[in-house]
Amino acid sequence: MPLVNVEDNRMKVALAVLAMLAAWLAFQSGMLAQVAGPIVANAGILSGVVLVLLLGWWALDEAEDDDDATDVIEKTATRAETVILGAVAVLLTFGGNLLDLLGSLVELLAGGPLIASNLGAGLAGIAGALGFVSPEIVGGIVVVLLFAALIARDRGAGS
Repeated sequence: MPLVNVEDNRMKVALAVLAMLAAWLAFQSGMLAQVAGPIVANAGILSGVVLVLLLGWWALDEAEDDDDATDVIEKTATRAETVILGAVAVLLTFGGNLLDLLGSLVELLAGGPLIASNLGAGLAGIAGALGFVSPEIVGGIVVVLLFAALIARDRGAGS
């Protein structure tokens, strides 16, 4: 008999709440930063180790009893080439969609000065929340952007 019956919906909700509580505690206590700090600092080393282990696993997976070293290397290289080409295709698709999104955003911002000022005010607020800008500067930026947008709208910009 399993320790937790996850078929029960109440148990699923309880586990989700428990997971959110654990995540909140990890963020609030700084445990996540202590764990992620060394990982992020050594990302190059870790990615190299993962790449070597992946290539080794592929080589062992491709090796057969009657293969010599050349056949194993050729099969492993073919598998790695497929993965690299797939990753490049995914990145190019993502980049193309990102450019389409940015183009649509530029059209939207060019058409409405109030939308552009609200976006700028939001970015200023985020910069203030992150501590890059003092609250007084954020307030000044928001007021200036709002007045500029109202003046531009009254003069017919974006119409």
